[in-house]
Amino acid sequence: MKGVAVGCGWQAFVAYVNVGCYYGLGIPLGSVLGFYFNLGAKVVESNKRLNKWEDKTELLLKN
Repeated sequence: MKGVAVGCGWQAFVAYVNVGCYYGLGIPLGSVLGFYFNLGAKVVESNKRLNKWEDKTELLLKN
């Protein structure tokens, strides 16, 4: 959806939506999951796994 909106010339709108979602949803949700539910260490471990998976897919796509 973001690529379509940018292709239609709605870059400013998409930028506002991205910033709003990050500050309106991402930070509060991360705080609740990290501190209230005590998932901080699990989130760090999951992030490491996702980064490894992303690196492997990039290598596969380059070949």
